Amino acid sequence: MLKMPIACLLLVSYSFFYYWKNKRLRTRASDVFVIMVVMVICNLVSDVVTEYAVNHRDVVSEPFNYVWHVIFLISLLSVCFLMYYYVISYIERDGSYNKVWEKRWTAVIWAVCALGIVVLPIEYIDTVHGSYSLGAKAYVLYVGVVYTLALILYNVFRYGRAVAPEKRRVICASVFIFALFAALQMIFPYILVTGLGMSMMMMGIMMTAESPHQYYNRRTGFYNELGLREFLGELLYWKKEFALVAYVYYGNMAMAEKSVSQAVSYMSAHFQTVNFQLADCCVVFLVSEGAEGMGKSKEMSALLENCDDTKEKYQLFWYDSRSTADEVVSELYDFKEKFGKAELYYDELTGALRRGAFTQCVTERLSGEHGIAMLMLDVDDFKSINDQFGHYVGDKVLQAVAHALKKSVRGLDIVGRMGGDEFAILLADVESESDVEEVVKRLNARINRICCESGHLESVMEAEGRPDAGQRYVHVSVGGRLHMPEEGPMTFEEMYMEADKALYKAKERGKNCYEIISG
Repeated sequence: MLKMPIACLLLVSYSFFYYWKNKRLRTRASDVFVIMVVMVICNLVSDVVTEYAVNHRDVVSEPFNYVWHVIFLISLLSVCFLMYYYVISYIERDGSYNKVWEKRWTAVIWAVCALGIVVLPIEYIDTVHGSYSLGAKAYVLYVGVVYTLALILYNVFRYGRAVAPEKRRVICASVFIFALFAALQMIFPYILVTGLGMSMMMMGIMMTAESPHQYYNRRTGFYNELGLREFLGELLYWKKEFALVAYVYYGNMAMAEKSVSQAVSYMSAHFQTVNFQLADCCVVFLVSEGAEGMGKSKEMSALLENCDDTKEKYQLFWYDSRSTADEVVSELYDFKEKFGKAELYYDELTGALRRGAFTQCVTERLSGEHGIAMLMLDVDDFKSINDQFGHYVGDKVLQAVAHALKKSVRGLDIVGRMGGDEFAILLADVESESDVEEVVKRLNARINRICCESGHLESVMEAEGRPDAGQRYVHVSVGGRLHMPEEGPMTFEEMYMEADKALYKAKERGKNCYEIISG
């Protein structure tokens, strides 16, 4: 008779050890489940001891036997009541139901049953199958178990829609298994199968509803969307205010992991967060209530805005108990999709507009009432930069050039990358050729400070003064076409071809110079 409870004890303990070692989702339901597993282990240990003690009463003292019987019965009663609280924690999380008084009354029932188990007498029955205990203590336990199982089934069928379908199925199956074994135990008290029933129930929940693997992304180690929903439900139920910071990255997905890692490092350095992987290019940081910066929306927003650029973006969201988990997740996805669609128009390396988007912008401006100019430029001897310093430095040069172009133009002007090392600029509201020349001189001054030495591009972009002798610096050739409204209609293709011709004229003059033509 001892073999089954010992086998169940070893199996549950082994599974619980690895469950505890894994990254768990800390919610109220999971905390109740942990206590419930501990109670099951206590019950299985006391099951082994009491079975031995009852069948060896001639060598085991009565007080020892009595104490372990009480532990066995109260731990079994507690598992039933904890199962009730486990179910209720999911029902209440929906926010539509409040079971405060029912929980309090159930706690009173547990206390009365536990007191009865402690004070009522014990009765031993000897059979050919072995000895077991019965009497008033056992009957009190039966009353508590039947009451709790009936209450659980009522709540599941009455309020089950508040529980996720997969969890509801697991809970129903677990309650059915335990009810079946409890009924067998009451009918055949000498077989002691409740330990097996509880073990099956705990293993089923542990491998499904409370499996740590379903809540986190194994590749990144962050919690996934399901984990985020569980956390949100918990925070909203307890009416806590909280902040979410959504970080979206678009571009070369091979660099996504590095980008996300940098974002995590940045957030961890400033805030206390729980991290979630909403998608491959979107990470959500939940800022805990007591973290530094919580409640200081202006300071937090300013800190995050300093990190924005064209390939990555932070967005701060604030929520309170009036929100729902579905609304929060939907808003996060809307932000991700909105930013993602915008990023489709930008070049992933330089952040300049892609060719198609740039073409569309120029076409729209050509129908305006003010003069415009299109500048075409490319990096002089860019192939030799790649050959001498490598493609990594070549990419950095293109990024630095794009940065310099954006700094040299006004907010209403547009910078695009046409391909390779070729860039284009649309200058809006231009009145004369001198306006164009002023912009060209300004961007040349910036670009000429970009050094090709690896590791110095970023600092040189904003450097002042003359370049150091002996260093290789970047130069560009620029060709431009100025178009005024009085010239009549003009297409993008015509503007592009004439600006391109001006660019080649500039290169024929020796490079690192410019050529502007007008109609």
